[in-house]
Amino acid sequence: MTIPTSAFVELPAELRKSPRRTTPVEEALPTLCGNEFGTGGRQVTASAAMTVTYQTAGEPASNVPQGMIHQTIFTFDGAGASAYLDRLRTAVQACPSYEQAGNRVTVKSEVLTGVGGEGLLLTRTWPETSLNGERTGGTASSQIAVARVDSAVTVFNDQGWEGTSGNPAILDRVVRDGVRAIDAWQR
Repeated sequence: MTIPTSAFVELPAELRKSPRRTTPVEEALPTLCGNEFGTGGRQVTASAAMTVTYQTAGEPASNVPQGMIHQTIFTFDGAGASAYLDRLRTAVQACPSYEQAGNRVTVKSEVLTGVGGEGLLLTRTWPETSLNGERTGGTASSQIAVARVDSAVTVFNDQGWEGTSGNPAILDRVVRDGVRAIDAWQR
């Protein structure tokens, strides 16, 4: 099975900083304490990933992007999609925080409602740093959203530009649009 480009979310024009592009799955998936997102096991029938780069609506084209969202789609045999989410929930509970670039990143997990058959929303928070790596005293955060759509699971990994915070409102819209795209593809 091949996952078509049409199954992936496309940003609305006012948020699109650059066209979506194919990305290796290993690079698109987030890493927390380990390889929590990395494998769906033997029940995976296909996987693919794309990245969209977004901007704040109405910003001039000369501004840097606000962030990137890597979307991975896995398709599964049997109950593989639900099993993947079960394994992921267990792995995330075992990883309340981790070290990244010398900073402690905390992970908060909650149920993501209203999208697909079941969902998970993770919020990562860390000490904010300036472009030269000095702490600013504030915090930065980004989110990972995971949704099951029938026998498929999609993972959205939102990353702010150059270590800045992601945009939860844009991610929420992208997740909802992305689930609709997968649903349309599966019909």
